[in-house]
Amino acid sequence: MKKQKLNPKSTEFEFFGPIGCTVVMVISPLFLLMQYLICNEEGGCLASPGYVLGKLVDFKSFYSFKAAGMYFGWLIYHVIMWAVVPGPWVAGTRLRNGNYVQYKMNAFRIFLITAGLTLATFLTYGTSPFLAVTQAFPQLVVISITYSAFQSVVLYMHSFTYENNKLLALNGNTGVFVHDFWMGRELNPSVFGLDLKEFFELRPGLMGWAFLNVCFVVKQYALLGYSRVTFSILFVAFCQIGYVADSLYNQAAVLTTMDITTDGFGFMLSFGDISFVPFLYPIQTRYLSMYPQELTGLATVFLLASASLGYYIFRSANCQKNDFRRDPNDPKLAHLKYIKTDTGRNLLISGWWGYASHINYLGDWLLSLSQCLACGFGSPVPYLFAAYFAVLLVHRDSRDDHECSKKYGESWKKYRATVPYRILPYVY
Repeated sequence: MKKQKLNPKSTEFEFFGPIGCTVVMVISPLFLLMQYLICNEEGGCLASPGYVLGKLVDFKSFYSFKAAGMYFGWLIYHVIMWAVVPGPWVAGTRLRNGNYVQYKMNAFRIFLITAGLTLATFLTYGTSPFLAVTQAFPQLVVISITYSAFQSVVLYMHSFTYENNKLLALNGNTGVFVHDFWMGRELNPSVFGLDLKEFFELRPGLMGWAFLNVCFVVKQYALLGYSRVTFSILFVAFCQIGYVADSLYNQAAVLTTMDITTDGFGFMLSFGDISFVPFLYPIQTRYLSMYPQELTGLATVFLLASASLGYYIFRSANCQKNDFRRDPNDPKLAHLKYIKTDTGRNLLISGWWGYASHINYLGDWLLSLSQCLACGFGSPVPYLFAAYFAVLLVHRDSRDDHECSKKYGESWKKYRATVPYRILPYVY
């Protein structure tokens, strides 16, 4: 009875069921690889179908021991840093068995150390190490996809060992392999106190995204005769590295997200964290490292304004929510209105969260669009990021809305009547 209560069979499918999960699992790695194949120095930035097909046929060129050493060295580095860099331990949200997972809050310190080591490497060895990373980019993409798939298989198999002592994800225990493999069965797999889901969510992938931005800036620096870089690439790199730094500085905020509280650790998060994020998200700096763009003064002002607005909405909305969750009786939050629920959690219906239920997503997307605009209009490829991000955020909103409807019941209906808009006020 205890097992059935804690780990009931999932009664609903996500991503349109097994067929949808299969399609996404096939398309996502292919999309990640294609964004490189259709835009590079050799084939141009909208490469011909013949070029792309030729590269796919010559698939053995996408593997190299050197790239594998880089990739696994990066993973091992972050495991060691997690272990040796001090940081306070913080409890996550209360699990349905009454327990709490403990998380080590040292991600931002590791980021600062990594930034220092990156600078020291540049001052000591020059551009060579960074250019080697950019040259190995396609191999790194394929190795990351391969590793994320391997890790997902291991996690899926491990979820069946000592199953009575584990919490399974309520949306990943249908008994249908392809669905559960994608969603993840085990909620919080860990090794020697290291929570794998939170580790891969924040560390090697997120910091890898920031590091690849640096590498592509260095690549443009070499392309332009080791004399300068354009403001456009500096703008994009600053926005993206700043976004990463902000996320790591606010590490505790991730502990209340759906990824941590609801989803198991399957191929969806494994691939997303260590393949999709680090190798798709720097698409703009990769483009600008090959095709530099000069910005007019007016364009510069517009991009700075739109990026600042996006970041302000994103961060201030998230801070307001997190402050309210931490201490709803804080005097500075006294002006906020909320709906009480039977779960003991309150739903904000004023402040930022009175405009839309995911107003933070609007800020997130505006920030991503400003980075795409910095690439000019010479190719649609850099805009894949904003297009993908829009689909991702809309889908995440729909998943969250469904979960909240189940969790809060009538209170959520009342909330929806009060706050009808989801991301863009008065539109969606």
